Amino acid sequence: MCLAVYIASKQPLPLIPFQREMPTFNVRVLNESEETALRQYLTLLHICEAGSDTHCGCGFNHGRDKPEDYTPEDRADSLESSKRLAQYVRENCVE
Repeated sequence: MCLAVYIASKQPLPLIPFQREMPTFNVRVLNESEETALRQYLTLLHICEAGSDTHCGCGFNHGRDKPEDYTPEDRADSLESSKRLAQYVRENCVE
């Protein structure tokens, strides 16, 4: 099962497309059914999903729960995705 990471904000959030040839942190708009399901939990107007180098949120956790299962490169990619997620939230969601 994939890890989903959602970001909610008062203002529209910039989208960052996933690039298969150079996978890294990405942000996508939700489809209507996803947004409807999340409205009961998130009250801010704008909601997007954040993805890591693995496209989904799973990469944010690589090497943290079972470090022995991941290569050093996987862990480095995960840390870079997590760093970009934190930076994105600081720049776009914190007043």
